[in-house]
Amino acid sequence: MKRPQAGEVLVRFPGPADGPIFPAVVDETWNNAAVPLFRREIAKLVAAHINSPGSTARAAWDGDTLVVTETDKVRDPGYVPERITPSKSGRYCILGKAWSWELVGE
Repeated sequence: MKRPQAGEVLVRFPGPADGPIFPAVVDETWNNAAVPLFRREIAKLVAAHINSPGSTARAAWDGDTLVVTETDKVRDPGYVPERITPSKSGRYCILGKAWSWELVGE
């Protein structure tokens, strides 16, 4: 795990309580879950974790855009993989309003 920079907090990847922890800026919540914004170097680590064995999603970079495909939904009519572009601050909101990211230490 990388250390948090100024203004960042730690968030836990959705899933097991011992899942990986990443630094992110969290300015809002959604359904009581954190909506994290990751700097690019951390977004790359999150993408690598998404691609770990047993995951129900896959992540791939298309230039500066991170494409996340939820493999259990690909056959659903109208399903479109999530294309995540950097915000004006250069941060990535990786499924912030789809997955239940948890603040660590709260």
